[in-house]
Amino acid sequence: MTKKTAAIIATLALLILSPVSSRSESMDASADDLAAAGFTGANAVEPSKDRFLPPVRYFRVDQALSAADAKRDCPDCQNLVAVFIGATTAAPDWSNPNINPVRRVGGRTQVRKYLATSKTAIIVTAPDREKAIALAALLVKKFSQ
Repeated sequence: MTKKTAAIIATLALLILSPVSSRSESMDASADDLAAAGFTGANAVEPSKDRFLPPVRYFRVDQALSAADAKRDCPDCQNLVAVFIGATTAAPDWSNPNINPVRRVGGRTQVRKYLATSKTAIIVTAPDREKAIALAALLVKKFSQ
């Protein structure tokens, strides 16, 4: 992951969201969730000393960015899915219904959702737009119950 991509993810987690409380294991994404959203070959990426650190969960999948999109992202992020799920003390600015929850970050698609009842933010960044949207919807449903 390049410093630029790491900065984008850190900025989203730190600036967009209010202080995040500790999250329970029950509020986590899994490779099974990614498979249910249509990703194939999903494998969790273990944190290392300076990369892939919590609270974001990272997965490698079979789907990858196109060559053109890969040039706009970090060198080894072509098949990387990042999922952030965290409780907030207040609604993020982007939770406004007039703001499009789907955007581009580097070469990947990012989907942002907010569950007002539990004050939970869900942010999915993935190489495949439709699957990113499907995963975010699946996680909204999973954590809305």
